[in-house]
Amino acid sequence: MTLMTKEDLMLATKQRRLHVVKNFYKDFPSWEEINNFYDRAKETETIVYNSFGTMVIENDARVLEYYKKAVSDISLSHKGHVLFSMMIIHFINRNNNAMTDNNLSSLFSKFNTDNPKKTPQELTIHDNGVDGWGTEFWDPAVHSDQQDRLFIQGSGQSLWKVFHDNEKINYEVLLSEGDAAYIPKGVVHSVESMCPRHSASIAFSDDPDIAQS
Repeated sequence: MTLMTKEDLMLATKQRRLHVVKNFYKDFPSWEEINNFYDRAKETETIVYNSFGTMVIENDARVLEYYKKAVSDISLSHKGHVLFSMMIIHFINRNNNAMTDNNLSSLFSKFNTDNPKKTPQELTIHDNGVDGWGTEFWDPAVHSDQQDRLFIQGSGQSLWKVFHDNEKINYEVLLSEGDAAYIPKGVVHSVESMCPRHSASIAFSDDPDIAQS
């Protein structure tokens, strides 16, 4: 694993940008583990169904168990404590919906059964996209977070765009399996799934040294 140094995090905060490390973490859970995790999370009611194609497992300590070493390593540089963590799982997107992993397909079937937010009838979902709604519907939300975050890309890919305060795109970066990004609080960004994917987002309290950089 390539570590994120304190200097890396301070510079990202000062420059209002992401600090990205490729191949940061290879011990992320498999779709089989996520499939089993979903069954356990249903029992503890830690699943939030965001839409007909997305869910989040939050306030569940088991998320941190999957990423314990990553949290331990970044804690060498960032002295804030973990505030919360979430597992983000996206199935449906405008780019690629192919599900070649049997455990991913099994999880999606359970998700469709349990999710009260059903797929609208006017949508047709293909392996290579979605028909029925305009492309603007699929534009990811532009937002910022109130805490410093560590994002780790598990299976799949996500496209990150970072914006100036006037919401003009500054730059974009594609995160693939095992990549990670440190996102200083307040940095305006968007995240788009490029295929079915799962990721972890871990929020930290302020580190005074970094916050003052």
